[in-house]
Amino acid sequence: MIRKANKNDIKDIMKVVASAQTFLKEEGVDQWQNNYPNEEVLIRDIDNKNLYVYEFDDKVVGFCAIIFGIDVTYNKIYNGKWLGENNNYVTIHRIATLKEYRKHNIASEFVLYTKKLAQERNLESIRIDTHKDNVAMNSFLLKNGFVKCGIIYLLDGNERLAYELIIK
Repeated sequence: MIRKANKNDIKDIMKVVASAQTFLKEEGVDQWQNNYPNEEVLIRDIDNKNLYVYEFDDKVVGFCAIIFGIDVTYNKIYNGKWLGENNNYVTIHRIATLKEYRKHNIASEFVLYTKKLAQERNLESIRIDTHKDNVAMNSFLLKNGFVKCGIIYLLDGNERLAYELIIK
């Protein structure tokens, strides 16, 4: 079951973060290794009503931020272009599941849920980005219909591969 996160979920969400950080480190991916996302970021997501959790047997086993509105880091894309013609999109950020639940298609459920929310708002697409070395996420995105559109740069200057899924 997917629902909006609340502050009582933080402890469980941080367990998911730790699981994802360990996985990425083991895979040699320099992503989520520098105290990110931390409680402050996740509480801000909760306060902004952007953070969602996935519950399985009354246990939080995954989370993601679903953010409506313009993401400034997506304003400029390099070595490619967005599929959508305008800024009529929703963004998925900070998506992760506990290691022991990775084969349960939870991330795919988040994509489907985001698609439903976007369609309710007459949005054109879903955008997401990830580290170039995050093989698991890059593969997941392609399997779920996303198209690699180019490169974006985060506010801290880090490069990310940018993907988009047209939903209309």
